[in-house]
Amino acid sequence: MTAVSAPGDGINADNWVDGTKTNSDSPVTVTGLNSVIAIAAGVYSSIALKKDGEVWQWGDDITGPARVAGLTGVTAIAGGKWHTMALKSDGTVWAWGNE
Repeated sequence: MTAVSAPGDGINADNWVDGTKTNSDSPVTVTGLNSVIAIAAGVYSSIALKKDGEVWQWGDDITGPARVAGLTGVTAIAGGKWHTMALKSDGTVWAWGNE
């Protein structure tokens, strides 16, 4: 997977997924994400794992895709209802969010 597309009601209104604030019923390319090897989603957020082990997240309260600061060497991601989890190459599990 090299690019990410994301359709959805209101996906662009608050989060500028494709660099605009225009809603789309058709998939749009998520701006700034390349070399993606895995994706996951929660209720109001989406997560992408890049080939270099960086995690990027967008959705509720996050304008456009943003790199999750301080998190590198990630090999797997998962999205829960209100939280996100990442498995690092050293075997540690990292989690953030609510509930």
